[in-house]
Amino acid sequence: MPIKNATLDDLDEIHDLSVLWDEDDEKGVEFDILEDYIVTEQVLCATSDDDKIVGIIILSENTDSSMHIARFFVHPDYRDEGIGTDMLEQAVSILDESCTSAFASVAETSPALRLYERFNFKKTHKFTPPTEDYIALEREPD
Repeated sequence: MPIKNATLDDLDEIHDLSVLWDEDDEKGVEFDILEDYIVTEQVLCATSDDDKIVGIIILSENTDSSMHIARFFVHPDYRDEGIGTDMLEQAVSILDESCTSAFASVAETSPALRLYERFNFKKTHKFTPPTEDYIALEREPD
């Protein structure tokens, strides 16, 4: 599936996807937050054959020239098709070119943990993940 940089024209579709990833809030992520991500951060979107956005990865730059994967989500109907692998591969390429290190956090029980590990993300104690059931990960550029 093609992967593209998000534009403000994608805002509605990204918001619809956010309703699925933000399980605690049926309204999804607020539009102004998503708009800020698109304008100020690197937002990659995977699109289906009919150009529907089915996956997203948001790369957020930190003040120390490192980057953080702020969001990584694939629509449940499109999982196990290699979309996450393709998206993370492209993100890692960007990270390797433009930052000193990359950080992410993932639930210990998430299948995404194995995907991150395949891309050389390692457990770290350099930051505290958002909740106790999450693991902090770091990747040094190749």
